[in-house]
Amino acid sequence: MTIKILIISSNYPRVHNETMGWFLHEIPKRLDKDQYTIYSLTPHCHKCRRIDFFDGVEIHRFRYFIPSLQRLAYGSGIAGNFHTDHLAKIQVPLFLISEVLSALKLCKDKKIQIIHTHWLLPQGLAGAICKKLIGVKHVANIHGSDINTISKSKFLIKVAGFIVKYSDIVIANSSYTKEKLLSICPQAESKCKIIPMGVDLTKFDPNIENIQNDKKNILIHRENIQQYSEYNDLSYLPKGSKPVILSIGRLIGLKGTEYLIQSIIYLTKAFPEIIIIIAGIGPEKERLEQLVQKLKLSEKVVFKGFISHELAIEYYKFSDVFVLPSVNLNGQTEGLGVVLLEAMACKTPVIGSNVGGIPDIIKDGRNGFLVPEKDPEAIAGKIKIILDNNELREKFITNGYTTVKENFSWDIILKKNEEIYRKLVES
Repeated sequence: MTIKILIISSNYPRVHNETMGWFLHEIPKRLDKDQYTIYSLTPHCHKCRRIDFFDGVEIHRFRYFIPSLQRLAYGSGIAGNFHTDHLAKIQVPLFLISEVLSALKLCKDKKIQIIHTHWLLPQGLAGAICKKLIGVKHVANIHGSDINTISKSKFLIKVAGFIVKYSDIVIANSSYTKEKLLSICPQAESKCKIIPMGVDLTKFDPNIENIQNDKKNILIHRENIQQYSEYNDLSYLPKGSKPVILSIGRLIGLKGTEYLIQSIIYLTKAFPEIIIIIAGIGPEKERLEQLVQKLKLSEKVVFKGFISHELAIEYYKFSDVFVLPSVNLNGQTEGLGVVLLEAMACKTPVIGSNVGGIPDIIKDGRNGFLVPEKDPEAIAGKIKIILDNNELREKFITNGYTTVKENFSWDIILKKNEEIYRKLVES
């Protein structure tokens, strides 16, 4: 007899090639379909199918407003849309009611045994209500941003307590996220387990060469960087011609990108040809571009905007150092830092701020460097050490790849999730 599981999330991928939310599909698609029957409940979006199938997973999309005017999910995410779109605010109660009713119907129709929700709000609340009303097992997954938001509100802390009460297991994606949860819900101690998100090592195989051979030896002078930066290729930056520092992520305050930009000031004397590539989009882009102009670093910093996951792999492999300079910002910070895992999987040395869940990945001096937050001089110092020390660089590359393989590959994460599912059904 197969175990029937319902995954509830707010941004399950809408199409096969969508980057956003794809990590939510990684476990469901890997589960043995002879042992598990997987359903996904996720918000509807305009022109999307109500029922769809990806890799053996049956996806149900619930409507919560007039289809063409549904604004709460996708795009900038529920939190971002809520703060920027008045219509999205109005849709919150309708969203939750529709999600709960749809979940209850699916549980009844499909004889669901386990609900696995992603993010405490609103999905965790929907799962908790279902457990309270019909007794279905409930696994609540916290990803960091949700618990940071909840911790600021006394009302939401009470809601979190209700969710924890009506959850069988609570999964935190890092030690930081678990500690944050326990600080507001101490009663979660016996239920909380740490299981991070993973990476697919087959997609980051360091032996795969995606850069076309005829581009490897093309030399383009530094003054042409801005001209070529609009193209999604690396022909203007041949490997080894100059140090390339990479950062990938949303351009938002808590990512601390400004401190990486400022670090260049301390590096140009030792590495006059050094370049920083910043990939990502977000509300901070204009401010960061103004900072680059103010510091007269336009020849050193390249903004790439959004890049596909496939192209990101090329950039990881091409870069000499990857930096994630995240900060604590009004109680918000990095829940884990999956981009660090991706860089390690591509055998690129990494540097990250000593905040949030980043120390769960980087063990300082062993597989990368941790630096104090908001400290561009410290970032520059660690970059210089890596660029100057080939032996240390090779150590970080080897240990970083091993870290991902042994602790963060999807195969490892799959086994931990399966263990939870099996124990819940047996109990």
